[in-house]
Amino acid sequence: MLGIFILIFNFRRKIKDLFKKTAIISNTKLGLERGSLAKLVPLVTKQLGDAHPDLRINERNIIEKVANEERRLWAQQDEGFKHIENILGNLARGGTVPGDCVYELIYKNRIDLDSIKEYVKNRGFSIDESRFLDLAENRRRKQRKEDISS
Repeated sequence: MLGIFILIFNFRRKIKDLFKKTAIISNTKLGLERGSLAKLVPLVTKQLGDAHPDLRINERNIIEKVANEERRLWAQQDEGFKHIENILGNLARGGTVPGDCVYELIYKNRIDLDSIKEYVKNRGFSIDESRFLDLAENRRRKQRKEDISS
């Protein structure tokens, strides 16, 4: 039973990651405005509703959840980029953003590493990627231990 719970938890985390990537790509690469994903739910329901009637039944709830998740994502992202600006403001031009700060931005503010690297590079700074990678690997090891012991 516990194994099923772990699988569901991992699946849910992967869905959230996919949602985050979809929201960011739709905004940055496709030029859709923030909050657009909830507006797409009726289109998905129309296309897939016959095969998945639960989509039609739960459409309002899905729209609400997608809109809430997207609002939360953008709030975290905005907060994270303000934090990056504060960090950069305290560094000398050409300085290096500490790996601990990068780690926090990724896991607290849901900003992906490539976005951080690009943002920082465009402002003439770099990141301590090796320290970040050490912290991320320690996190993965800890999660694996927790998954195994559960």
